[in-house]
Amino acid sequence: MSAALTGKLRKLGMDFYKGADTYFQNLFEKGGVHGRSIELIIKDDKYEPKITEENVKNLIKKEKVFALFGVVGTPTSKAALSIALENKTPC
Repeated sequence: MSAALTGKLRKLGMDFYKGADTYFQNLFEKGGVHGRSIELIIKDDKYEPKITEENVKNLIKKEKVFALFGVVGTPTSKAALSIALENKTPC
């Protein structure tokens, strides 16, 4: 997940993260998805598309995520989408 944890849209990013984290924790407690656990990794992008690009590249290449979730905002989602498609990463 790449979202604004700081900056002008911090509240939106934090609220989205809190809701997602609660959901994934509940899912984890129920055994995950077909027995596999889900880990929510979050990176701060300050609602800046260039930072989102770096976050998404890091999540895909270094963190080796299966899928992207919760990129918050139109310009940041657009930045993430092209990288996700290029890497065949579900989003």
